[in-house]
Amino acid sequence: MSSGLPVLGSRVSGNEDFIVEGRTGWIFTPGDEDSYVDALRRACDASQEAMATMSAQALAMVQSRASIRHVGDSLIRLYGRGLGEPASQH
Repeated sequence: MSSGLPVLGSRVSGNEDFIVEGRTGWIFTPGDEDSYVDALRRACDASQEAMATMSAQALAMVQSRASIRHVGDSLIRLYGRGLGEPASQH
């Protein structure tokens, strides 16, 4: 996704925070071969136009949710809550 490509991923912790079915990639159920094949088919059947749109959305998703700044700010807020302190504005 950080390379601007939609991805094929399983429904495991964290993946669905980034992979939005048909928007940033395709999701399948772990251990379910039919689910995997179906997701792979949907990926292969996507038009070039759909792939271009999904690529842009995948990159935007990563940039908005996984940038160094975003992750750092999230950690500061988390630690602040753990210490009972209000988060400062950065």
